[in-house]
Amino acid sequence: MPLTSGLARAIKNSRKRRGPQGIPPQVQYLVVGGGAGGGAAERGGGGGGAGEGGGNADGSSLPTRAPAHVGGDGLSISWLPPSYGTTEPSPGRWFAGGGGAGVADPSQPASSELAYLGGCGGGGTGSVSAPGSPGFSGTPKVSAIAATINTGSGGGGAARYDSGSSGGSGICAIRYPDSYEDASSITGSGYEFIQTGGYKIYVFTSAGSIVF
Repeated sequence: MPLTSGLARAIKNSRKRRGPQGIPPQVQYLVVGGGAGGGAAERGGGGGGAGEGGGNADGSSLPTRAPAHVGGDGLSISWLPPSYGTTEPSPGRWFAGGGGAGVADPSQPASSELAYLGGCGGGGTGSVSAPGSPGFSGTPKVSAIAATINTGSGGGGAARYDSGSSGGSGICAIRYPDSYEDASSITGSGYEFIQTGGYKIYVFTSAGSIVF
């Protein structure tokens, strides 16, 4: 079964089947496409994560969303090694967090304490345009922070006079019991093979394909 990286959304699932081409049963996989860069707004909404929506722009709060202007949380994966994803308060490696919104506030000096954070999973932090940014005078601005690479998270958003940051590149990972054979064919150079805890894991961080 050829599988190519670069899909546009996060998927975490389990399959129990054996296909005509020998796909092992109980395959677990993660596919996270590259995240989008942050857009510009004076005090916008946070970007949506794979696990929840981003915070609203109007300051209201909903149980299915992150706090106002903050990026939505992504999803955690328990079986990937610590060299992938990000560490968050709960266990597992996290991916696909939304980017935090930018803020323009001329009433006080620019400070990183004013910035809206990205969601769990590597979402970027939004910029702060305050006195010192173009159009104001005084203290310098705080730039947006890019999303973590290979997480598929969104970049931090821009305020009115700033630029947003880059989204994170994506990742594709497959895990199955090590009682089954290795892949019969792999293309691309940006992959890692890991065998641990009774499982075989293939992780791609650039374009490639795998056939079983």
